[in-house]
Amino acid sequence: MASRREAILADALLSLEAIGGGSYLTAPRTRARELPVALDDLTAMAFPALFVAGAGEEKERLDSEQIVSRLQVEVRGFLRRQARPAISGPPLSAQINDLIADVERALAADETRGQNASSTTPVAVEVDESTFDEIAGFLARFEVQYSYPFGDP
Repeated sequence: MASRREAILADALLSLEAIGGGSYLTAPRTRARELPVALDDLTAMAFPALFVAGAGEEKERLDSEQIVSRLQVEVRGFLRRQARPAISGPPLSAQINDLIADVERALAADETRGQNASSTTPVAVEVDESTFDEIAGFLARFEVQYSYPFGDP
């Protein structure tokens, strides 16, 4: 049986897949903080590309039976810069903002992460339009609070 933590990450990934039209990866088993693919591989991916990973937890023991955890979830998103952007098309910064809004809406649709958590809260966003020549990206951080019986995370 998967841990509650892995169930939360899997649910976050499933929620983001509803955005559609791209590549979606997660690394819940390895608990990796770093991007789970080589950056060179991004040029061959479908976009938008979204990556979900756990990024640490703070825990508090309520009593001898219950632990409350605040799981930090990182969503890294990438968009491909178009070779010849349409004159009337939105600038890349607007496209990134739209994708960030889509990510926030998708994760807010079920703040309980499939009844595994008590809340999901956006806490930070960093945007980098100059990460690569052809690809721009962002990092969105969310905090997911959940509880579990002591000894059974």
